[in-house]
Amino acid sequence: MTSAINMELVGWLGMSLLVLAYLLVSMETIKPGYAYQFLNIVGATCVGLSALAKEAYPASALEGAWIIIAVVAIVLRTFRKPQPK
Repeated sequence: MTSAINMELVGWLGMSLLVLAYLLVSMETIKPGYAYQFLNIVGATCVGLSALAKEAYPASALEGAWIIIAVVAIVLRTFRKPQPK
C-alpha cells in the first residue's frame, strides 16, 4: 500500500513539474532552454515511473519519448555553434 501511495505522489509531482514548465514558457517567464528541459526531464521521469508502476505502458512510452526529446534538445543546445547575427 505504501509503495502504491508513493508512486501516486511521484506521478503528481511529475505532472506538476510538466505543467509548471509549460506555464513558465507560455508566460515567457523562462525561455525554452536548460531550465525548461530539466523540468521536462524530471517531470516526465516521475510520470513515467508512476505509469510503469500501474502498467500503463502507452503513457510510459509517451514519457520516455518526452525525456528523449528533452535530452536531444539539451545536447543540440550545448554543442551547436552560435549563429552569426
